[in-house]
Amino acid sequence: RVFVFPASDHIDTGEVLAEVIYQFYRVHLPREIRVAFDFERRHEIAHLLADRLGRPVRIVVRGEKPEKVTAMLALARTKLDVELEKIKPVISLPALKRELKSRFGLRKTPARIEAFDAAHISGSFAAAGMSVWKNGELSAGEYREKLSDLSGEIATLREFVSERFASRPVPLPELVLVDGGTSHLNAVLEVLADRHLAISVVGAVKPQGAHSEISHFVTSGGKRIEFDYSSAAMRLLKVLRDEAHELANAAHRKSRDMAHFYELAAVLPSLNEKERQELLTRFGTIANIVKLDRHEIANVVEATKLPAVINDLEDHRSGRSSPVVPLIVPIRFDDPNGKAGDLRPIPASRISRRTK
Repeated sequence: RVFVFPASDHIDTGEVLAEVIYQFYRVHLPREIRVAFDFERRHEIAHLLADRLGRPVRIVVRGEKPEKVTAMLALARTKLDVELEKIKPVISLPALKRELKSRFGLRKTPARIEAFDAAHISGSFAAAGMSVWKNGELSAGEYREKLSDLSGEIATLREFVSERFASRPVPLPELVLVDGGTSHLNAVLEVLADRHLAISVVGAVKPQGAHSEISHFVTSGGKRIEFDYSSAAMRLLKVLRDEAHELANAAHRKSRDMAHFYELAAVLPSLNEKERQELLTRFGTIANIVKLDRHEIANVVEATKLPAVINDLEDHRSGRSSPVVPLIVPIRFDDPNGKAGDLRPIPASRISRRTK
C-alpha cells in the first residue's frame, strides 16, 4: 500500500515512517518488518507493537542481515510505487465516478460501493468481510466481518451477501465488488436475483500466486477488464478489495488465536467454564480428560450431570462433537494522538447490551 503526505519542509521522514508502521499494524503483526532506512523510534515502535498485539516483532533495516531476493524486490517495488504515486494527477470525485461508470459499464453513476471477500480457514471454518466506499470516503463504520461454519468460500460468500441484503438498513450500493472470479461473481448475482435487486457486480481476479494483487476484473456479462494501475477507478476498487480482504483475514486470525481456549468447551459443552477448568486443573490436559472412564468421571462430576458428560465424551471420541466458534469482541483503544478513523468500529448489530 502507498501512503502519501503533503509536501513540507518540516516533515521528518523517520517520524512519518514510525507513525505509519505504528498505525498500520492494529489487528495483526508479522514476525519481522523491514525498512529501507533507520529511524530514531525504530526500537520503541517495535516494543509498542509487541505490547499492543502480544507477540515480539523485529524492525530490521535493509543491509543489517542477508536478504532474500523477494525482500529486496519488495523494498524496490515499494519505492517505485511511491514515486509513481507522487506524479499521479489528482482526480476529482465527479471525474472518479464517471470513470467508474464508463470503465465498468455501470447502470448508474456510483455513489456507494460495497466490497465482499470470503477466506477459507484450515478446512473447517471460513470468514468473510465487507468494506464500504461512500461519496469519496471509506465508510469504516459500516464495515462488517463474520465467521461461518460453512465448509467453502463460495457458500460463505453467498451466506454473507444474503445476510447483508436480507434487510436494508442502509442505502443500496450502485456497485458490488467481489474478490474472486466467475464462480464468486455468480454466487453474488444469484443472491441479488433472489432479492430482486438490480445492482452491478464486478469480480476482482488475483494473478496466480500473488494474492495481494489484481490481474483483471470480470463483469456480470463476462467481459474481462485488465487492471490498469494508472486508473484511479481501478486503484479505488483495489483499496476496497484489500479492506474487505483484511477484515476477513482479521476475523480468521482472531478465531485462530483464540481457538485453543475453546477446545475444552467443544469436548464438554454440558459443563460450564468453571467446571471444565476444575477438571483441567485436576487431570492436567484435555487428552487425559478425554480418556476418563465412567467410574473416574462419576468421582468428579455431579450425579445430575453425569449422563450428559458421558454423552459429551462419547460424541467427542466418535467425532460427532460440534466445533465451538470463538466469540469475537471488537475492542476500541484509546490513543491521545489518534483519530476516530484509526479505530476498528464495533457494529451495532453485533452488540446485545452496552459494553465498555
